Amino acid sequence: MRDEIQAAIVAGGKSLRFGSPKLLAGYRNKRLIDIALEKAAELSTLTAIISSGQMTFDIPDIDEFTDVYPDKGPLGGIYTALVNAKRGWVAILPGDMPFLQKETYEVLWRSRDGMRPVVAVSKSGMEPMVSIWPVSCARQLERFLLSNVLKMHLVLDKCQAGQIDIAAVDPSISDRCFVNINRVEDLEGLVDS
Repeated sequence: MRDEIQAAIVAGGKSLRFGSPKLLAGYRNKRLIDIALEKAAELSTLTAIISSGQMTFDIPDIDEFTDVYPDKGPLGGIYTALVNAKRGWVAILPGDMPFLQKETYEVLWRSRDGMRPVVAVSKSGMEPMVSIWPVSCARQLERFLLSNVLKMHLVLDKCQAGQIDIAAVDPSISDRCFVNINRVEDLEGLVDS
């Protein structure tokens, strides 16, 4: 998988609920962006960061791309990852899920069916930012973006994405891997856990 896929960390959120750039916040002596980069390196030999352009990370040997279509949310980030990919498949990683497990993406990779995206499903439901996409979906995503169809669940449905219940496929994968950081309190709660 590592040589067949590119990892893309979608880091374009505005961090409004967090109050400051959350991916620069620390957890266990590392910034969230650095944790995400470590996770990405477990998945692929190629990693890119997709940002809104409001801030840059300037990390050596990591490509960074600004959203092609600004202010289009996660879908805009995924599209930007696909059109800038150097491989045929892209693993989408959120920058704010510090407990992501590479095994989750291995399950998604093995669950691919043709040239359709595959998305993780947790106990909370579909996790659109934990997904694997073929770059061939880029044109279809662009049509959604230009039509202002931005709801990820709808887009995944229209793309006939495979929805993979991660715990059902591999019970050793903890649902904790889907915990994401939205507020400072979320991060503080992790420190004590």
